[in-house]
Amino acid sequence: MGILQGKGIWTLYDDVAMAVAVAPIVGAKFILCKISKRGKYDSDAAQKALTEVRKNPDLVPVAWTFSYLDAPAAEAECLKRALNDGFQAVIIDAEDGVLNKFTQAQDLVDRVQADAKIDQSRLYLCGDPRLNTKMAIFPYAILAKICRGGFMPMTYGEILPSDRKNAASVVLSSAYNQYEFYKAQMGYTIPMLPIIATYWDNGGKARMTRLEFQRWCDEAQAHAPTFVSLYRAGVTMAEAWAPFKNLEVAESEVIVIPDSGETVLVQPNGAGFSVFAFPPNTPEAGWTLQFTDLEGNLVRVRNATRKQTMYATYKPALVKAGRYNVETFIPSTHATTKGAQYFVVYYENGVRKENRVVVNQIIRSNEWVSLGTYDLDPQHADAGRVNLVDITNDDSPREIGFTAIRWRPVVEVVGGKGYDAPVGTAAERASPQIWPGKWVDANPYLSKYSLGYHTGADLNLNFPNFNADKGLPVYAIGDGEVVFAQVVPQSWRGLIVIKHPKLPDGKPVFSRYGHVENISVKVGDMVKRGQQIATVGLFGPVEGQNYHLHFDISCTDILDKGKTPTHWPSTDINAVKTHYVDPKKFIQDHRP
Repeated sequence: MGILQGKGIWTLYDDVAMAVAVAPIVGAKFILCKISKRGKYDSDAAQKALTEVRKNPDLVPVAWTFSYLDAPAAEAECLKRALNDGFQAVIIDAEDGVLNKFTQAQDLVDRVQADAKIDQSRLYLCGDPRLNTKMAIFPYAILAKICRGGFMPMTYGEILPSDRKNAASVVLSSAYNQYEFYKAQMGYTIPMLPIIATYWDNGGKARMTRLEFQRWCDEAQAHAPTFVSLYRAGVTMAEAWAPFKNLEVAESEVIVIPDSGETVLVQPNGAGFSVFAFPPNTPEAGWTLQFTDLEGNLVRVRNATRKQTMYATYKPALVKAGRYNVETFIPSTHATTKGAQYFVVYYENGVRKENRVVVNQIIRSNEWVSLGTYDLDPQHADAGRVNLVDITNDDSPREIGFTAIRWRPVVEVVGGKGYDAPVGTAAERASPQIWPGKWVDANPYLSKYSLGYHTGADLNLNFPNFNADKGLPVYAIGDGEVVFAQVVPQSWRGLIVIKHPKLPDGKPVFSRYGHVENISVKVGDMVKRGQQIATVGLFGPVEGQNYHLHFDISCTDILDKGKTPTHWPSTDINAVKTHYVDPKKFIQDHRP
């Protein structure tokens, strides 16, 4: 997660002192100060804001700039000067000023990425939460390439002033749902960071009552954000500060894959690391920089090239055979290539194989990125070996970070009572988190969309890249008998239904897996929990590239053998409620 964690207060020039005074009272740590005019750095405003915020050493100054993209060079310079002058982060407010300015946005991105002095992990993107209509006209996906701190949607009352009682729930829920759908296009994996306000109109004159604003604070808290900010001090009435004070934020989420304590790590210049160069190049030629990352491991940097001159080998000293998750750490700076190529060696049925994994380093910031999970046996001398090469397909000068790589053992869980998720690694499926790791449900149970009310979950994985779930294993959620397994017409494509043992109250249990490929079971097969049955496939036309797993659970016999395995209630919500249950809750209630 980025530097912004907790609560913040926005200001607009003349209300900085007010924000500084009230922040300790309401539990806010960050003061967000405007520091630009028409996108250009306003040194006077910046220095006045810094002076005011620094009167309380417990507060953190954050800059924000309203982007116009009329002068990308000036805006890039504005970002750099704000960070150099002492602001701990900069927020790019991208509203109507950036409308349809995609070329200018890319110009800004290129300038920022070429400037090593701009820490992109400290840049944040502020924008409209209605991404279903804004992504096509605002260059959010482009600007997100440099705004690696996160996305801050303006979830304001002015979006739905006509329904003051329900506006908070509708606006915030919609914002979260749309962010989950579009965040992969912006290269984000972290939760969004909502901004709330105390007024109903664009001018800030129609103020909310305390009760009305309380609804917004309660709704924001219900989504467990790690950072919430209030716009702004100067238009917030005295009675509205109390709800903001009582708003509690969540701790930053950290996803950990359990291991057996036998993790192996190889870092540059350490044991297991070696460099090979193609003549006339030498192993020590071409390195431009080295530094220590946040984990305390060495990072070596060199420029990407279109013609390979070398490769680095990471060879782990594995203690025993088992399944390992291989991960590389990507720092926040000097790792700007979009196509770092890693080659992982593993053996399958005694046959040596090599898996090529491409990592977009520029969109990562101080985080471990998975290169995949592999069955590795140290009896094979090069099992688990990783090679990182210096050749990429970047279209502009980029840096490759040669960083630490680790091999983490995971524990397989197969068979037995209870139910797990149908996707994810074995360790992730065994963890308390129901949807494993960074998998998300893009279309939850009972949500309404173009095909009616959803019967279950659409499980997506867009990390470490978009459509990362393509071809990943699909597992039986529990022991049972396969009652349907074949390719069917239209959108279902590959479809599997498994009949599980009845519940203690006598209710039947059927699990259904849609849009799958590479079906490896047939009708009549008895399967175990955690047994692979297929891979994640495509929904809809090929050009849509919509890979995900449709997964639902029925506690009636509607999906049983000889009945209707393709059953779809469409807009009949009563039929959905009759025949299907919330799959996430079902698994939560029936863990092993």
